[in-house]
Amino acid sequence: MGKTAEDNFRIEVWDREEKTLVETICRSPDSTVSQAAWQAAVRRRPGMVLIHYNGRHRMEKIVTPGEPTVPPQTIIDGSIHAGLDLAICAIGTGCAHGAKIARTMRT
Repeated sequence: MGKTAEDNFRIEVWDREEKTLVETICRSPDSTVSQAAWQAAVRRRPGMVLIHYNGRHRMEKIVTPGEPTVPPQTIIDGSIHAGLDLAICAIGTGCAHGAKIARTMRT
């Protein structure tokens, strides 16, 4: 599924120097799913710069605590592949993980 006009929430992971975009974790029209992905990204991406956007507006930006633990061989074309359980927003709430998190966040 390609990016749509409604996919205004996104989470980007940058290296510490903010020179290289490592990956885009989440692209979603749903704020709740995006917030859940943000919380998971903070835990799962130590030592990286995370930026949370709503359209062009930067909502949050942090350097996560800890040292980077993602081996370079797991980054393929800007996406982290090994051990990734954050694929919750690839197609919004239509995927199993995103829908589960969205239900959890509503309760």
